[in-house]
Amino acid sequence: MPSLAAVTVAAAALLLGAESANGAMVMRLDRAGRPMAFDVRAQGVNVNWYAERLRGSIHGDEVSDVVVRIVAPRLVRRLCGGGASCYSSGRGEDLLTVPAGRSTQVAHYLLHEYAHHLELRRGRWRDWEPWMEQWWAARQINDLLAGGKVSFEYDLGWEHSISEIFAEDYVQLHMRSQYGIRWLRGPGPGIKAALRSDLRNR
Repeated sequence: MPSLAAVTVAAAALLLGAESANGAMVMRLDRAGRPMAFDVRAQGVNVNWYAERLRGSIHGDEVSDVVVRIVAPRLVRRLCGGGASCYSSGRGEDLLTVPAGRSTQVAHYLLHEYAHHLELRRGRWRDWEPWMEQWWAARQINDLLAGGKVSFEYDLGWEHSISEIFAEDYVQLHMRSQYGIRWLRGPGPGIKAALRSDLRNR
């Protein structure tokens, strides 16, 4: 049976970051003590900056079910199929890929992709039930669906996907940045309040 000292040393090593075959796997804790994993594949990355962005966001236990992969900006589009950031889930691993850096845009990417992870873990629009009921009503999603303005999928384009509107609203709930849905007004106080209530009640 390992000694308490050995266990303490092992835990400290885990939190400080252990080298993996793919890069440096670094662990941090959120404000509730939940572990957050970062796969660092770029030089000079300040993991604490990324961890603080997540700590300051509304989230739950799902924060421990995703790996945030931080890569050099020049590699992101190749890894993300041309996108500036991406989220994927499959084969037992949820992976959020964002560029290295400490800018408003990088923070936007991080929160946007995390919103997709949150959506997947807590509920899916594709189940045909609005799990974010107050936000759904405040955003008048049913009216937008009836008018052919939005879709559960991407058949109308990226900006007309309900998932992307949700992700962009989630970003705006936490920070000020350029809203990514050009045809739709960014969320006002009422929509933000509805989204905040939904997130905290689930």
